Amino acid sequence: MGVRLSVMKRLLILLAMLAAFEPIAHAETRELIYDMVLDGSSVGRRRVTLRYLPGEHGEIRMVESYTEFSVLLGRRPFTFVQRLSGMGAPGPSGFVSSMREGGRPEEVQLTERLDGWRISLASQGRLKSWDLPAGSFEATSLTLVDPDAAVEVVSSATTLRVLSAETGNVIEGPIEPLGAATLKIAGQPLNVTRWKWTLPVGPVELSYGPAGHLVAYTVLVAGKTVEVQLQAVPEARTFGDTLEEPLIGPGVDITEL
Repeated sequence: MGVRLSVMKRLLILLAMLAAFEPIAHAETRELIYDMVLDGSSVGRRRVTLRYLPGEHGEIRMVESYTEFSVLLGRRPFTFVQRLSGMGAPGPSGFVSSMREGGRPEEVQLTERLDGWRISLASQGRLKSWDLPAGSFEATSLTLVDPDAAVEVVSSATTLRVLSAETGNVIEGPIEPLGAATLKIAGQPLNVTRWKWTLPVGPVELSYGPAGHLVAYTVLVAGKTVEVQLQAVPEARTFGDTLEEPLIGPGVDITEL
């Protein structure tokens, strides 16, 4: 009898756990994969995951990015790995960025405060934090890959200030439209709108598709221009999928990098 009760208890616990992870209606996940190319050769990839979740006061948008690339700096290989995540928003929002740059682990966190922002940088076993007042920047590195926010930000600015998820510093420079163009993505033509963002270290080009996705861009690495482009045309939203995995999953630990 005791054995039967034990089995029944285990069954009830299992059913309760399954009920807790019942799929949430009208949630969607979209994944964007980018190829990173330097001088015609592949040097890495970037994966951006967009999670659209129903919330009590409307839709919640989570943006996650994983980047890994390796280039030669002189005769030495330089490898960069980054996990970046935060909530999507019309303007800048907080994020966590865990990196391994040239073998050295670092972490940058941006936290919103009542009177502005708190930036924390963990590097070489030391933690440094500083505050910035509200209005110090229009976007973050995460905003630029958020299809529901990026185009509005870049199109409304003449000088763009971005809080870098790599350093925690604000990078700033004039931004100007370059007009429309057509790119081939996996053999399919896709109309994009381009911008040129001129930074002290050199120009960066940003190309956005009709649905707001960052389709192609350039990134400067030690004076070299790495070209980044989507592997496939982004899928349109269905507004009717279910979430196939729990919303709350394991956190990102910098040691995992």
